[in-house]
Amino acid sequence: MARQITSKGKVWEYTHSIWMLWAFLTVGIFNYISFFYISYRTKQWKWTIWGIVYTLPFTLMMIFVDSKNEALATFVSFLYFVSWIISVVHVIKIRTEYLLRIEALESMEVLMRDTMKKQINKEYNIPERPSKPNPVSGDAEKFFKGVNEQKILLDPVDINLATEQELSAQPAIGLILAKKIVAVRNESGAFSSLEDFGLRLSLKPHILEKMSSHIYISSIKKEEPLHPNSGRVVDF
Repeated sequence: MARQITSKGKVWEYTHSIWMLWAFLTVGIFNYISFFYISYRTKQWKWTIWGIVYTLPFTLMMIFVDSKNEALATFVSFLYFVSWIISVVHVIKIRTEYLLRIEALESMEVLMRDTMKKQINKEYNIPERPSKPNPVSGDAEKFFKGVNEQKILLDPVDINLATEQELSAQPAIGLILAKKIVAVRNESGAFSSLEDFGLRLSLKPHILEKMSSHIYISSIKKEEPLHPNSGRVVDF
């Protein structure tokens, strides 16, 4: 069973993963739509670039599929099929990041609406009604403030012990990466070194270097297993 990635629950995650079907079910004909869609939703233009990349094999296929040059037609068909397989693997890999970004964006929207509502109520002296707490509003508030305000320098945090909120408060981390750190840590255990941390989170060297002054890793001591014959020997 797939693990839960966000605090929204698996139903929410599956609902927000329907875009993957464009890559899975269309055999490469419309796989690029998946990337254009998530790029539009999250404003991450890197996925727009990937969408353009995946349109190229389909375009070449349409141009050369009836070519008299059989070798060229075969090569283009092979390229098209391989690109479809790669796109399927690609959407599976980026699903976690997409869900975390959407969760953060939705939380920010809730925070912005609540802030605007409070301003209107204050301006027109309208009594406020108690609202239902947003499960990730605290995280969203940190993320939102981090975008619009300069963050106060904080002491470095231990990435093996810090909570999601403590990690997201760090200037070089933020909400989305904090969620990913906690998810990876919960799934495969504590980080043994900065190199291990960067490798497991697929961080680029310059990003890891930027984060290094804001994080540290506590030494993880593993308990030595007891020898099966250890203990007090009793003579009878």
